Amino acid sequence: MQNKNKKIVSVYKSMYTGLFKYGCRLTGDHALVEDCINDLFAELIHKDDFSDIKNWGIYLTRALKNKLLNELERRKPTESIDEMRYEYTFERSSEDIMIEEEEMKLVNEKVQKTIERLSKRNKEVINLRFYDGLSFDKIGVRLGIKSKTVQNHIQNAYIKFRHIYSSL
Repeated sequence: MQNKNKKIVSVYKSMYTGLFKYGCRLTGDHALVEDCINDLFAELIHKDDFSDIKNWGIYLTRALKNKLLNELERRKPTESIDEMRYEYTFERSSEDIMIEEEEMKLVNEKVQKTIERLSKRNKEVINLRFYDGLSFDKIGVRLGIKSKTVQNHIQNAYIKFRHIYSSL
């Protein structure tokens, strides 16, 4: 039982951010995504055996997608014809917009500080891949290295980026 809980906690910690981002891309409803992820892991706690789970990433991604779709279907409003006549629009206040812009500014500053701390090679591959949109092959040609080496550099840059970003 103890090992099972340790495994679930370990998987939760390593997969949560990716699952959250994936769920937000599907729905845009952050609270719903958080609830579904937590429900998913709560269900895993009661699962007797994990031997049928060969790839946690695929398993959890599919399970989250299904859970989100089921929840969205369950939440679909059943409107009467009279209710459908009225359209409600939500306008964000100027204060909300200012707060969101300030939060984005802080995130951008943190990202820039993180990038500044990366090695020259890591900065180079990140810029070519994510800012210039080049494929691994094109980056390899430009830098005179193999495509697989480019992939390794990007993976290492990503790991270092996450580590530095989380420590700021």
